[in-house]
Amino acid sequence: QEELVSTAVRLKESVRSGQDLADELKASEEVAAGLGELRKRLTEQEETSQAFSARCAELGSDLARTALLLATVRVETDSAEAKREALAKQLSDTSQKLEQDSAALEKTTAQREELSTRTTQLEQVNIELTN
Repeated sequence: QEELVSTAVRLKESVRSGQDLADELKASEEVAAGLGELRKRLTEQEETSQAFSARCAELGSDLARTALLLATVRVETDSAEAKREALAKQLSDTSQKLEQDSAALEKTTAQREELSTRTTQLEQVNIELTN
């Protein structure tokens, strides 16, 4: 009978041990399920990160193209400004030359009128002398 009690006690301990192992297995399965969910989320985050990185690279490329276009526009603007300044100087020089030519023309016109008046006077003197 002692042996029977001893066997019953060992059997009871084995059942408890088996139950403990079952509980540990269940907890381990729950942890595994949680890890699976974490892996799934991690994969989703990696995909999102890769998409974000690709978009950043695309935006960086767009930014580089925009900077290049801006530099080109600046060069063209500087060139246009230099041409505008050259044309403004040419216009100023032409305007000054035109003013000088106009003054010379006025002087020449005045001299021509004076010469015409003297010619008329000389012709009258010549007519009077001829008579």
